[in-house]
Amino acid sequence: MSFKLRHPLSGAVYEAHGEDVVRVEKDGRWGDFDDHGKWLGGELHAADPEMCRWVASRGQIAAKVGATTAEASRDRRGAFEEIGFDRVISSIRRQES
Repeated sequence: MSFKLRHPLSGAVYEAHGEDVVRVEKDGRWGDFDDHGKWLGGELHAADPEMCRWVASRGQIAAKVGATTAEASRDRRGAFEEIGFDRVISSIRRQES
């Protein structure tokens, strides 16, 4: 089963093709790119490098990023608690009222 996604802005379809190769199709044209968005062949010469990385990893990068983001979020909460972030927010809300 291939892994493919439609780019939310351009509408191009990004599909994993083999090891570290992503085929991008749009308007009947196509291009092959490596997992960093470097052009390998085809009519299309430009691709979103982040989408290429994500599709080439078959979504595994997203899982790693999600874990990292959750860890960072926990770290930020701890830092905000140390500086009394809740008090700062409460103060801002009182000023807005």
